[in-house]
Order: sequence, then C-alpha cells, then structure tokens
Amino acid sequence: MAAKGKKSPKAGARNKSRPKMRQPSRSRATGPVNRVLSDPRAASWERLLRDPCNAQLASPCYGGADTGYLIRTVDTFTPTGGGTGLVAGNILPVDATFQWTPYNLSSTTGLLYAAAQSGAALPAQTAFGFGNFIAGSAVRRYRPVASCIKFIPTGPYSSRRGMIAANYSAGQAFFTGVPNTVSAPNAFNMCQHISSLGSEAHEVRWLPTAVDENFTDTSVGNNTGAGSILFVLREVDGTATSTTTFTINGYLEVITVWEWIPATISSVSISPKAPTPYTTQQVLSTIGDMGAFLYQGLRATGYGVAQASVHEGMRMLTAGYGGSRNRGNPMPTIRY
Repeated sequence: MAAKGKKSPKAGARNKSRPKMRQPSRSRATGPVNRVLSDPRAASWERLLRDPCNAQLASPCYGGADTGYLIRTVDTFTPTGGGTGLVAGNILPVDATFQWTPYNLSSTTGLLYAAAQSGAALPAQTAFGFGNFIAGSAVRRYRPVASCIKFIPTGPYSSRRGMIAANYSAGQAFFTGVPNTVSAPNAFNMCQHISSLGSEAHEVRWLPTAVDENFTDTSVGNNTGAGSILFVLREVDGTATSTTTFTINGYLEVITVWEWIPATISSVSISPKAPTPYTTQQVLSTIGDMGAFLYQGLRATGYGVAQASVHEGMRMLTAGYGGSRNRGNPMPTIRY
C-alpha cells in the first residue's frame, strides 16, 4: 500500500509560497521631452514650428517679458534673371540661389536671390522685400515666431528638369553689396536635402536663433545671425521673356507667423507677461530627427492635416501620376 503523502502540485500551478513578481510599468517614461511638451504653451508653439501653414497661432517661448499680437502672412515671389543671346519663349536651363531670413524683413529686403543661365557665373545677390502687413506703417516692432518656404514648380510636368537643394542655416549664408563668391555648384553641395524637381513637395521649415527672440523693426539693417532658409536650383527650366531676361518656371511661397506691436503703442510691448517656464532651446531640444523636422515637418510626425489635402498637393505637383501598384496613389519617391 502506497504511503500517504502530500499531493504533488499540478503542472503549471503557481507556487503560492513564492512572492509574486512585480510586472514592469507600461506607462511612458517622463523624460525631458515629455516634460517640456506636457506644458500646453510649449506644445502649441512646437506644433506651430512644424506646421506654420495650418497650426493654431501660438506665442513663442522666447526669453523676457515682452509680448505682442500674432498674425500669419503669405507672400509669393516669381524669380527672374538675366542672360545673353536668349530667344523669347524658348525654354532654357537656369541656376538660382534663394535665402529667406524673416527677421530681416522690410519692404526691400528679407529675401536674397541670384539667378543666371546654367554654366554662367551667378551675379551678386539681389535683395527683395515683401510689402505685407508686417512691413507696413501699422506695425512698430515685430519678431518671427514660425515660418516655412516652398518652391512650387509650374509649367508642363513633362518639361520639368533639374535638381533642387534645401538647407536651414543658423545665420545668413549669402550677403548683398559684394560680388557673389559662391558658385551654384558649391552652394548646391552645401545643402542638406537634395531632390529632383517635380519629384516631391519642396518645403523647408525655419527655426529661431537667439537673434530672432528680440523685437526689431523695418528700419534696422540686416542681422547676419538670424535664422535663414536656403534653396538652390540647378539646371531647372526657365522661359526666356526677351533676348536678355528669363523667368524661372516656378515660384516661392513664404508663410510666416509674426508677433507684432502696433505703431500706436509707444512702449516696448503691449503689456509685460510672465516668462514661459521653458526656453527656446529647451523646446528645440525635443526635436528628435532634425532632418525630418526641417524637410518633412508634420508629415514625418503624424500631426493632423487632412489626408485629402496631402494627396491633392501631390497630385498637383506630379500631374496626377499613379503608382505602379494602385492606380491613383502617388509615386513611392514622393514625400508630402
């Protein structure tokens, strides 16, 4: 007869004598990024930096107690250039450089550009300004809050040619008043993002420097330390308008959010405000992939823009070209 003893535990049964192991928490870690962006003031401005075109207007996390009103402006610019021996109406390859520095905005400057026939030396940088609300007499002082610049090709899709390079610079790269010492190939090679014309939406976002945190006005000369956006075009298509001039088949769209003080107010700001709990650098330090932030923006991070408008933008830039798998889908190389 078998001796009576303790029953062996069933297979898979938990030994109650052992303490229950604590499972690791599945909640998100509270790191520096989450801590900064958990503040709605910092998060709103960060969203605006990513999407100056559509995000809700928000005050920046700039230092000091100054404040002002917010406004969004939209400006366009069609670049032109000069050459020799042109035939009006003919398509020709051209080179060009553009630099947008919102802090240096006036009715005559803010945008610097140079354009020439491909193979010819670029002329000295020409200054161009926008006569928008900020450059008008109603504004006493201003500072940029967020901005982006787009190059939008025009003309038949089948005739588009050339390459476009884009870059963000924490300071000016081009200057007026001196001969242009930077050739189109050298300027092209110094840029971070390169693509063929018409293959994607060409857009660059702007970021502020310490200079951009200060209020300025249209009478102040250009500050070389302000944040700037660069575009360089190589052998893109242009149309001769005469025997000595041409127009590039495309235009720039510049969207900027400003903080401004009315001309009727004599003090530095409308009324002092309490400093924000986070600085500009703390907000910018939350950016993970800087390249995606600058050149893809909200599309790289899932911020909400209706997919219909995104697809419509691709359709316009690619003449409705469908992908190889599903008819109507954009080409795989397009990022918009």
